[in-house]
Amino acid sequence: MNTKSLRFITTAALSLALAAPATVLADGARNGKAGGPHAHADKNGDGVITQNEVPAQRWERLKGADSNKDGKITKDEMAAFFKAHKDARFKNADKNGDGALTQNEVPAQRWEHLKSADSNKDGKITKDEMAASFKAHKEARFKNADKNGDGALTQNEVPAQRWERLKSADSNKDSKVTKDELAAFFKTRGHAKHGPRPHGKPGPAPRS
Repeated sequence: MNTKSLRFITTAALSLALAAPATVLADGARNGKAGGPHAHADKNGDGVITQNEVPAQRWERLKGADSNKDGKITKDEMAAFFKAHKDARFKNADKNGDGALTQNEVPAQRWEHLKSADSNKDGKITKDEMAASFKAHKEARFKNADKNGDGALTQNEVPAQRWERLKSADSNKDSKVTKDELAAFFKTRGHAKHGPRPHGKPGPAPRS
């Protein structure tokens, strides 16, 4: 069993929305640019990331996304690369190749975290079930943090340190972070230092 594979697929989306670790958001928070992490790395604003715009170690991980081998990485290439990795990791964990994960294909502790995604209770977890479960958890966490129920997070609704990371997602600079802004921000975050940093279980709900 590839432990990294399971760590990725079990909580990739769950841990990103509001319990995102500093490594996911730090770059954007530091330089204050709008437009998401791809824009932050895109120093000259030409819509692509090149080797001279990121640290050497980061480029070594990123360059696999350069599908046409032109030395440039577009947002579309990044998204396609990220999706391919997710699909490959699921496939690697799916030992019998039936398109679903079962209890005998993952470690016992991991199954305890995964099994809640089994919406039809057939003992199998498909990619669709996993995606639906991730979406539901993200929405619940956002709703829990959104104290006034206006559909956006503001500085007074989250801890100061958390806001420092979240505010980079505020693309229109209105001091509010909507679900759409968060989704757009994390969609371009596939090039984070080690990819999304999932954990063995869902992250905690946002603290007030």
